[in-house]
Amino acid sequence: MSTLASTGAALTLPLITHLAVLPDPADGLEGQREASTLSVMLRATGRYSPLAPALLEERLGAPPSLLFQRCWDDAACWRAAGARAELEQLVLVERIDAQHLGLRVVDVQGDGPLRKAVVPSGQLAAVALSDLLFAPGALTVRLAPSAREVRVDGETMDLRGGVLSLAQVEPGKHTVETLGPAPSAFTEVMVYPGAHAVVDLSAQTLPAHPARGGAWWAASLVGAGLIGATIAAQGQAPAVHAPR
Repeated sequence: MSTLASTGAALTLPLITHLAVLPDPADGLEGQREASTLSVMLRATGRYSPLAPALLEERLGAPPSLLFQRCWDDAACWRAAGARAELEQLVLVERIDAQHLGLRVVDVQGDGPLRKAVVPSGQLAAVALSDLLFAPGALTVRLAPSAREVRVDGETMDLRGGVLSLAQVEPGKHTVETLGPAPSAFTEVMVYPGAHAVVDLSAQTLPAHPARGGAWWAASLVGAGLIGATIAAQGQAPAVHAPR
């Protein structure tokens, strides 16, 4: 049996997270270059799949630049747009002054405010690839009494009284699977940096095999803490996310 639940060691190899990097349209070509550079760096990590601007516009049915007018600092507005585009995160890049850039991260399936950082221009990637997007989160899985085993990303975890609690989990999309004697259940959950993801399988049966392309079942996010230079959600109520 794995000791991850008791030691707090981080889980690894989450599934690919789908996001889009959006420049403030007021920044013109320079903003587009900054966003493109960050997209390339995120794709190179093997953890993120940035959506091309043309495809994002096609999914939204409108130019992404309009979102800056409609949503600006409204997290719920940005989350709704990200959900329409079938994304897990949005990264907004804007020029603050000649030496600084602002980063705002939208956790599409979260329920808190935007996570923000103001960084020197030359440190854009360093901050985005650490505090804002790569800080660990936490995961709790509540299981049915009959569950005899739970696997996270294919690895068997220790159970403590029908609850699996992991304090240090790599951010990103993870798989959770329970094994009988009741019918097996399989789901995916998005763990956001500094946030606590809760999967409640105690009173429901989920599909034994996921649909191709990945659907979402019964994932909820509660709370978050301060992450480095970022401003994270504090004490938010759980939210259950319906299947795509």
